[in-house]
Amino acid sequence: MNPSPTSDCCQSLPPLHQYSRARQDIRTILEAELQLSHRVRESLDIIRETFEQFGVEHVALSFNGGKDCTVMLHLVAAVLAEQQHKHPESWAPIKTLYVTHHSPFGEVDDFVEFVATR
Repeated sequence: MNPSPTSDCCQSLPPLHQYSRARQDIRTILEAELQLSHRVRESLDIIRETFEQFGVEHVALSFNGGKDCTVMLHLVAAVLAEQQHKHPESWAPIKTLYVTHHSPFGEVDDFVEFVATR
C-alpha cells in the first residue's frame, strides 16, 4: 500500500517557532567559519533547493533517532524556521517517517517519542 501524505506513516512535528534554537545553533556554526561551516552551508542549500523544487508539503524526513537523522532534523528545522522568519504565513510542519526495527533499543524509541512530542 502506498501511503498518502496524510496517512499515519507521516507525523508532523511541532510548530516552527519551537525550532528557533535550531536556527540559532546553525547560525553560530556558520558564523564561526569552522571547517564544518562549509559542509553545513552546502547541506542547508540542498535542503532549501529541495523545498523550492518539491514544496515543503511534499517532503518528509526519515527519522530513526540516530545521530545522522538528528543532525538532519536540526538542519531541516533551521531552514524552515528561517523561511518562517522571512514569510510568517508560510508555516508548514516537518513531516517525518519512522520505520520501526524488529529489535530496536528501548532508548532509541524513547528518544524518537521525546522528539516527536517537542
